[in-house]
Amino acid sequence: MFIIGVDVPTCYGRITYGGQSGLLLQVLEGNSLASIQAMLLELDELARRLLEAYRKLYALGVRQEDPQLGNFQLITGLGDAV
Repeated sequence: MFIIGVDVPTCYGRITYGGQSGLLLQVLEGNSLASIQAMLLELDELARRLLEAYRKLYALGVRQEDPQLGNFQLITGLGDAV
């Protein structure tokens, strides 16, 4: 099952800058599902891809608590994986 480094970016560690902390993540090339490019997907295809992504995340114990389309990306070069 592809997930880390493909469906989910690789996490390179935690960083602190200007008093703020965050995660240093790998860049995955693609388009946000909130973008115009994602609007070209049929609704049933979008639902299938999101369900697949959620199943992979849940299998790893990850719970997506902010399910807006802008938090998902069509990843280029992988048959447009979500």
